[in-house]
Amino acid sequence: YTAAWFINQMVSANLSYMDLIMYAGYTRRSQIVKECKVVDSEDGSPTKGTKISCMSDEWWGPMWVDDTYGACHTFNPCHGFPMGSLCEADGECDHALNVKATKNKNSNLPTWAKVSGGFCDIDAEPRTCACNACKAGKNCKHATQSRSGKGRGMRLMLNSAVEEDTPISSAENSRWSSGTVVHMHSEFDKGLLSNGMTMPPGMVTDVAIEKNIYTEMEYPYTNCSDTFNIEPSLCQANCLRRTQAIKCCGMEKSAPVIKGK
Repeated sequence: YTAAWFINQMVSANLSYMDLIMYAGYTRRSQIVKECKVVDSEDGSPTKGTKISCMSDEWWGPMWVDDTYGACHTFNPCHGFPMGSLCEADGECDHALNVKATKNKNSNLPTWAKVSGGFCDIDAEPRTCACNACKAGKNCKHATQSRSGKGRGMRLMLNSAVEEDTPISSAENSRWSSGTVVHMHSEFDKGLLSNGMTMPPGMVTDVAIEKNIYTEMEYPYTNCSDTFNIEPSLCQANCLRRTQAIKCCGMEKSAPVIKGK
């Protein structure tokens, strides 16, 4: 993917979107993540409680492509699975969102709506829940933070040099700018990347999160679906798109709400 190749593809009108993503770079995580540190929380580990590297594929999910922001890399893809819990069957290692979506309901989740990756490791002694959602496909790691405070979470050093980076759509300023989008989201739908934070070159920042526990009203008031959970921001955007489709495109009001449509 050289500059000459790119120009030739443009002139001949053969440039595909995937070609553009590949030329822009960052499809390989090592191109953007230069350092990753997290506290080791694994029971029995000789380094438990200390900072260890999280650069390997056991900590990250497979690369995926967003239509607007290009190549995306997900850290901690096994979050939400009861890793390390005793089990006898794969069903006991289901993701928390899957369990919550069907709790007290007489319905099963369709395969496409499930967060997959949890299984009961029959080779472990005793048998415990494990996860294969990471890029490595096995021996996946799960990062947790048991104590709050600066320096006790995850540390990332990203490469977003101006001379190497391609412009990205800024989530904060609604304009094209150089940098990297950092977005915290649920395990199911990845939320809205437009709600992410743009990290420009040369910037050092601390990001703190908090957990709020609240009770939602049932469908259709808070959630878009009566069968599974959806990120609230995505639910709101989906509702707006559906309203526009009904008002402007004549879509049937009874048509179901489908993720991504």
